[in-house]
Amino acid sequence: MHRRVFIRTAAVAGTAAVAGCSEAPAGGVGGSDDGGNDGGGSSDDDGGSGGDGGRSDDGGSGDGSGSDGGETAEHIRAAVGMLNRVGYRLSELQSQVEEEPTAVELDTEETLAAIDSGRSDLDAAAEGANSDQQATIESLRALATVLESMTRLVDLLATVDIDGRLSSVQTAVENGDYDEALARVREAESLAAEADGHVTTAEEASDAIDPDRLAAVDAVSYDELEPSLNAAIRLVDGLLAMTRGYEAILLGRDDLATAQDALDNREYDTAETALADAEEQFVTADEYFDGIEDVPSSIATHLERSRCQSEHLVAATEHFQRALAAARNEDVSTAREQRDAAREDLRRVDEC
Repeated sequence: MHRRVFIRTAAVAGTAAVAGCSEAPAGGVGGSDDGGNDGGGSSDDDGGSGGDGGRSDDGGSGDGSGSDGGETAEHIRAAVGMLNRVGYRLSELQSQVEEEPTAVELDTEETLAAIDSGRSDLDAAAEGANSDQQATIESLRALATVLESMTRLVDLLATVDIDGRLSSVQTAVENGDYDEALARVREAESLAAEADGHVTTAEEASDAIDPDRLAAVDAVSYDELEPSLNAAIRLVDGLLAMTRGYEAILLGRDDLATAQDALDNREYDTAETALADAEEQFVTADEYFDGIEDVPSSIATHLERSRCQSEHLVAATEHFQRALAAARNEDVSTAREQRDAAREDLRRVDEC
């Protein structure tokens, strides 16, 4: 579970948390206590200005934070501190999330309220911001969106037992209740899609982040954040592929049952159609399973079992197709042998 996006994102945010809550360094939010110039030049005795210290044409500092330490800079500083504290809180959950996501304790409402507080400071800062400061504010707003998405993702994984849900699907299959199994796997798929939505939102927001501006105000580095987002995409894609693949298996098994009944009743055209449908579903399942890379530990066992089941279901389908061909040719012996072989593969499915 080391690939969860919020883990690496939180680790980065945790590093910046202390700095984000303290006074900004040179080039960061605000200026010096004595109101002096933060640039490279010094003022003359008669009040003349020295170097411009990287100031923008409209009077803002080159880093977008504002060198005069005014109200706008204070709001930016407050927002950075709040957003970094959220990141630090997430970093404390890393080991829990890796070992047992359902054991994570996170006050989601409080965390989201903190992010909203940071956004309020950014809104206040925007009222008096120059163009350079406004660009910094927009990057921080994008960061807030990333952190909100990560918070919601942590909450989802903490309150939804993915492993337990997939296990309940298997239990329903073992009990022969395929309708219940299908309903449960679709519910799990819906939750995985919801998680995917959070990650996608974070990824899109990261595109609006200017890494230099975040660094200037001591916020999370985009270069460190991006790999975490990519890791989360792989994780959520794995969950989606797992649930969609298992859905295909269940639909294929239903087609296979239809084919068996049709063979028993010598309804060969119906059997042929059902077997073709089953084969298509099992091929689809294999494609989903084969597309999962760097398997998360939370679904590794389920994936291994599903691949095993899919393999034997494909083999069973092929045997039934041979049995159908033999039956049409009135080759009773071959038809019986192939159906027995198919039943053996179905037995092995249950042993996976």
